[in-house]
Parts: sequence; structure tokens; C-alpha cells
Amino acid sequence: MLRDALATSAAGTDFIRRDLDALLDGDYLRSFGLDRCYEELATVTGIARELDVPFALSETVEEIHRRALERFGPVDGELLAVALLEEEAGARLRHGPEAAGELGHKRVAG
Repeated sequence: MLRDALATSAAGTDFIRRDLDALLDGDYLRSFGLDRCYEELATVTGIARELDVPFALSETVEEIHRRALERFGPVDGELLAVALLEEEAGARLRHGPEAAGELGHKRVAG
């Protein structure tokens, strides 16, 4: 019900229409690497900084992805930043059987 309301509202995005259900089922979209996500976000936010363009929200997203990359390593899962936030909050968004702390990813020594 919430997904349908969001999908048809001003908050509606391709993510909500295509990927939210998968995320809620515990799928962190392992078709694209977390390291590549971070790399792309860092590039975009770097360009914004060079041009002196305010980009605070994207910088926050970049930081969360950096922390997720430190936590999970360069593995496939473009939505693993969500898993990190679930761990940090001690709560999960998913209704699947796997809890955020049981993802099977090991911390990467840094």
C-alpha cells in the first residue's frame, strides 16, 4: 500500500516503481558493484565541489556509500548502503527472512 502511494505521488521514482519491492524482499541489487557506485558518486560530487555547486544531499549519499564500502568491501550490491543503514539503526526495512547483520559479508580490514 505504501509503495503504491509513493509510486503514484510526487515522490514516485523509477527506484520506487522498479526496485523497492526487491529491496523489501532482501535483494540489494547485486548486479552492480558497491565500489563502482561509490566511484560514480565520488566523481559527481567532486565535479560539484570543483564548480562550487551545492550538493549536500549527494555528498551525504556518497559518505554513506563510502562507509558501506568499508563495511562490506568491493562486492556486488548497489543497495548495500541500505544494509549498512539497517545495521546502524538496528532495524530492517526488509520483510524477508535475512536480518541486516546476517548478510554473510565480512568486514574488510582497513
